[in-house]
Amino acid sequence: MLNAINAEIYKTLHRAYFWIALGLWTALIVVVDIGCLFLMDGTFSTYTLGQLTTLPMYMSMGAMDIVFGEEYKHKTLKNSIAAGTTRAQIYFAKLAAEILVLLVVWILMCLAELLVALALLDAGQMVFYLELTGVMLKALPLYIAGLALANALGFLIPNATATAFAFVGIMVIPDLALIVLAYKYPALKPLYDVFIMTPLKNGGTDISEVLRCLVMGIAYFTGFNLAGWALFRRRELK
Repeated sequence: MLNAINAEIYKTLHRAYFWIALGLWTALIVVVDIGCLFLMDGTFSTYTLGQLTTLPMYMSMGAMDIVFGEEYKHKTLKNSIAAGTTRAQIYFAKLAAEILVLLVVWILMCLAELLVALALLDAGQMVFYLELTGVMLKALPLYIAGLALANALGFLIPNATATAFAFVGIMVIPDLALIVLAYKYPALKPLYDVFIMTPLKNGGTDISEVLRCLVMGIAYFTGFNLAGWALFRRRELK
């Protein structure tokens, strides 16, 4: 298994797609940060924080496409099967490589935001970026769970564009619906509280919030991963 993981990481790091996507993501993060700074006239709000902390979740879809999607799309996974690599080795090795890609993106996002903050903010405003980094750190288990969802959707929907739209739809539509329903029917608020996107928009970084994200991340990752593995096992690799 370790050899399979090393092979997947090697292939990922030697794909031009990975470096191009990394550059574009970094540029996007810097543009969004600077845009928020000017649009908010140098002031920030919980809403701004919530929008920035959701970015890595959507980038998990790109991490899946870099590692798994390319071979699946071009139907070259069968070559690994023919070489004697088991489906379990393929799936979990690629999952490990996806997690690595997402961690690299997360680190780059934190560094890019720090550079923007040091260049454009005064000492008093740096508190916002410290809070932003803290929220993204506590949300790391949820970002990784997003990878597992992206995998499951990728094996369920053969079209990459449709998969991306489905991923965004799952993250956005239930979130908006639960906000409205929880406001109108307070008894439904617990459903909103356990939705995968909710902690990303909560600026709290106390121990209860960290544990909440950890437990939710493990639960979502397990469920999505089981679904993805089941779909991958059933999928015919032509």
